[in-house]
Amino acid sequence: SWKSIDSPPTVTSIDVTTVDSNAGGNQTLVITGSGYASGATVTFIGNAGTDFSASTVTVDSLTQLTVVSPKASFLNAQEPYGVKVENTSGLSATLGP
Repeated sequence: SWKSIDSPPTVTSIDVTTVDSNAGGNQTLVITGSGYASGATVTFIGNAGTDFSASTVTVDSLTQLTVVSPKASFLNAQEPYGVKVENTSGLSATLGP
């Protein structure tokens, strides 16, 4: 059967740029862009190569994701973090360092 060619997502912005890793609890972030699909994953990429995945990813729409991660995961020594969004197709996009 015919299947259209998939396009990678885009990441244009994230609403939180500083996280107090010592504050405890979780951090909710909103990522905007395009092409987000159900099952998308989000990885935060530290500047020294330390990566971690978001605890939860909610696809709000084709252009918005809401993600939650523990504040303690955002180590100040790893700032600035990049944000990688990957759809289940394996296509991805990264914003940041």
